[in-house]
Amino acid sequence: MLKFPYKKLWTWNYKVGLVLSRNLFICSQFMQQRQRPENIMNVFDRKAKQIQKNRTAFIKDCYVYDYLKEEVAVRMVDRICDVKRKFNIAVELGCWRGHIARHITTDMIGTYYQCEMADKVLEQAYTSEEVPTYKLQVDEEFLPFKENSLDLVVSSLSHVRW
Repeated sequence: MLKFPYKKLWTWNYKVGLVLSRNLFICSQFMQQRQRPENIMNVFDRKAKQIQKNRTAFIKDCYVYDYLKEEVAVRMVDRICDVKRKFNIAVELGCWRGHIARHITTDMIGTYYQCEMADKVLEQAYTSEEVPTYKLQVDEEFLPFKENSLDLVVSSLSHVRW
């Protein structure tokens, strides 16, 4: 059995807290300082995401890169068709360029709301010719709809890069 020299690495000081060797310490003041809002890292920065999405609106050949979103939208509309009822009010969160709106019909949806946080991308969004469609610039975390007022909520690859 190996024996290691035992050395007390910490002491307790009632005024400061836990005092570690080499002047490293953890105290209640230090913990309170770390909990202030300016020190908290914002992992999901909504403003930065809005800027990134708006930049995509200025790419000249942006529609070349939307093939995956278009394919997912077609499949999502196919799933909506599988449900044998009409949804009076439907909302799409993060509509990008309106990929789902291209394929919906009045047999499926009565009123359609496209919600997007990036205003430049929302301007490019396709709207359905059959279904009454409204474009709303909203943050997906703070929706302007009343509770229990929606029949269908969809989101198609909206937050792929989170």
